[in-house]
Amino acid sequence: MSNWNHPLSMPNVIPPANIASMTAAMLTEIFSPNIIEGEYAWNVELAELESAVMVARLLGWDPAVAGGLCTFDGSGCYFYGLKYALTRVLGKDSRLTGIRTDGKVLVSQQGHYCKMNSTDWTGLGMNNIVNIETDDKTNCIDIEYLEEVMEELYTVGTPIISIICTMGSTDAFAVDPVKMVRELIEKYPNPTGFGQPFLYCDAFISWAWLCFKSYDIEKNPMQFSPRVKTAIKANMQAVKQMEYADAIGCDFHKVGWSVMKVSKQYWAA
Repeated sequence: MSNWNHPLSMPNVIPPANIASMTAAMLTEIFSPNIIEGEYAWNVELAELESAVMVARLLGWDPAVAGGLCTFDGSGCYFYGLKYALTRVLGKDSRLTGIRTDGKVLVSQQGHYCKMNSTDWTGLGMNNIVNIETDDKTNCIDIEYLEEVMEELYTVGTPIISIICTMGSTDAFAVDPVKMVRELIEKYPNPTGFGQPFLYCDAFISWAWLCFKSYDIEKNPMQFSPRVKTAIKANMQAVKQMEYADAIGCDFHKVGWSVMKVSKQYWAA
C-alpha cells in the first residue's frame, strides 16, 4: 500500500487519513450505525442532514426545501442526479413503467467517465449521451455548440433528460458557465408532456471555493499573496454560478473526506 502520509507522496486528490476520520471509522465498526431509520442512526443521520444544510447555504439555496445525502463517490452522485432527472422529465410513472424514451444527456466531452456508468445503470443507455465540444483554450463547454445541439433536439421534439456541467475538471480545472446553460434551458424547453431538463453540476473538486463567498478579498485577513487572491476571486465567481443548478455533487473525501449529493428541491426519487 502507498503511504499517503509520506511528505513525498503527490497523488491526485488522495488526502492522508486524519485522526478524526480514523476515530470515526473505528466507531462505526463498534456501533454499526444504520441510516435506514432514525432510531438506528441517531446522530449519524443528523450529521447527514446538517451537512446538506451547510452546503445548501453555501450555494445560496433555501435549506428548508433543499436536501442531500451521502453516497459513494462521483459515480453515486452522477447516478442520483440522473435518477432525479429521469423522474422529473419522464414523470413519476416512469418509476413503475421504466424508461421508454430516448431522452438525451448533454455533457462536456471533458466530463467524467462515470456518465457512462449512470446512463447504463438507469437503463437510459450510453448511446443517449451527447458529448458537447469544449473550448480549446479553457476546456470549458462550448456554449455555441451546446445551443446548436439543443436547438436541433428542440426542433425534432427529442427531450433532454439532463445537462451536466463540469465544475472543475481534474487536470485543467475547467468550470462550465452554469448561468448560460440555465438560460439555454429556458430558451429551448422540452416538448409538451415532459418536464424541464435537469441541470446537474459535477462540483467534486470545486465546491470548496464556495467557502470564500463571505471572505473579504480586499481586507484579506488571512494574508494571501496577490497571486492566490486572484485565483480565489476568479474561482469563487465561477463556482458561484452553481446556484442556478438543480443539484450538485460535492466530494468531501477529496477535500473534506466524504461525498454528498445535494438537490435544490429534495424529494424521493
